[in-house]
Parts: sequence; structure tokens; C-alpha cells
Amino acid sequence: MLAFQEWRSLHKTGALNTAQKQFFLPRPAEQLFDIQTDPHQVKDLSSEPGHRKVLLDLRNRLRKKVVEINDLSFYPESHQVRDMLDDPIGFGAAHQDEIAQLRDISDLALAPPTTALGKLKAHLLSKNPWHRYWACQAASLIGPPARAVSVEIAACLTDPHPMVRLRAAECLAILDTTSDPDPLPVLYDVLNTVPSETEALLVLNTFVYLRDHRGLTIDTTRLQPRFTGGQVARRLDYFRRRPVK
Repeated sequence: MLAFQEWRSLHKTGALNTAQKQFFLPRPAEQLFDIQTDPHQVKDLSSEPGHRKVLLDLRNRLRKKVVEINDLSFYPESHQVRDMLDDPIGFGAAHQDEIAQLRDISDLALAPPTTALGKLKAHLLSKNPWHRYWACQAASLIGPPARAVSVEIAACLTDPHPMVRLRAAECLAILDTTSDPDPLPVLYDVLNTVPSETEALLVLNTFVYLRDHRGLTIDTTRLQPRFTGGQVARRLDYFRRRPVK
């Protein structure tokens, strides 16, 4: 932890070189590295025409694999803990079609914005909460062009599902549309009303990201989760002890 703190301090003072500071910089939704010649994964080859064939091959193999294994990581940890732990294999098998749909929505982050945005808009209006959840995630990865669907994302701030509200607020903050509507009150409300430690941790992780990497000011007096033990206590202590630099 101390080594990481020093590394972060060096980054903030501009003391790191191009390779060293990559850890703290935003990354695209997809990257490609030659780990034989570049074991530390510094040089991204994903945009180089000479590696396009390899990139598409690996992408397609991954697309198939996540459905073959019924990859449950398309659902937030809180949903996994509450609804899957008793029979994760059975849940995955019963939801294979939905997992494939969520994969397709997440992959919109890889498509040209002109192709992705119309589909994202439709998914943001879907009756399926996980479609809306992943549409917000994909919009976050697309970045500034996704501001074209910010109205639909903002509508998700009042979503009945707290995890959708979380990702919608996070997305608007990432897209820097934080003045109207302001996503922070939504995040405070989600944190202070979710009933489980797992959900509270997900929200606190977003607060940490927005403060440490996006420069948003977090009112720590408004962090009042219903669950305050375990790892939640450690996250709250992080906010209350470490000053913003």
C-alpha cells in the first residue's frame, strides 16, 4: 500500500514517464498486447492495422467463450451474492440467452459511435434492468460521443433498480455532465438506502473513483450507509482520513 501511495504521488507531481503513468490513465474498452515482447503490457497494438486480424480473432473467441461458460460477471456482485450463490451453474444455464444479450450491449463500446448510439438509446429504454445497466456501462466507455444519449442516461437516475441508478450517475459524471442533472445526490441516496454490504461497497467504489480520478468533491458527511461494518467501514475510513491532493 505504501508503494502504491508513493507511485500515485509521483504521478500527481508529473514525475512518471509515459509507461509508468499508464496505470493511472483512462484506457479504451479493448487493448491488445504482445506479452512475449511486451510482458508489462505497455504498447497497445489494438489500433495497428497489422494486428487487426489477431484482434478480431481474439475478440470473437472471447465473445463465444463468455456465453459457453455462462459468464456471471455480467451481473453486479450484489446480484450474484443475493441470487446466485446457491446454484450459480443453474442460474447461468437458465440465463444464457440474457448473458449473450448483455455481452452484445457491452460490446457496443467497441463499435463506432455512429453505430452504437442508436442501439444504446434503445437499450437505455429497455424493460430489462440489466440491459439498462450495461447500456450505461457501455456509454461510459464510449466517452464524450455518448453525451448524445445523456437525456436517456439521466432518465435512469430515477430507475427502480439501485444498481442502474448507480451506473447512470457514474456515467454522467464520467461524461462530465455533472451540472444538470447533478449525479452526486443520486449516489448519496443509493448508498444510504441499499440494504447490503455488497451494494454499499459498489457505490463507495464509485465514489472513490470519482474523487480520486475525476476530481469530484464528495461530501463525506452525506455518506451514511445502512451497513457500516466490514469492508464498508474501511472505505468510509479512507474518505475521512485521506485528504484530497
